[in-house]
Amino acid sequence: ITRLIHDTSCAISLLLNSLLIVLIFTKTPKELRSYSILLFNFAIIELTTEISCLYIFNRILVADGFDLNAITGPCRLTGSPKLCFVAYVVMMHGHSHYCVLLAFGFCYRFDVL
Repeated sequence: ITRLIHDTSCAISLLLNSLLIVLIFTKTPKELRSYSILLFNFAIIELTTEISCLYIFNRILVADGFDLNAITGPCRLTGSPKLCFVAYVVMMHGHSHYCVLLAFGFCYRFDVL
């Protein structure tokens, strides 16, 4: 059930961020061009993170004081631990980058107001 919830939320995120990118390019008024660049960056980071998240499906297991990462997604079928690690790094970078962008977005909106 965890995998179903994970994959469903990732698929919904992919669809909504794709829709957001289309709307940014087609419906953004000229007054909001600078903010649309920030929104576009949000959408691209989230798309990249969700694709890598779907690809690896990381599970954290705790054993005797150690945290172990178990890759149970389609990445394990490639047989390449380096590729799975790179996808994991992309996912973790996307999560941290999103947090920074979220703070920047709040600061930008505060400055505009």
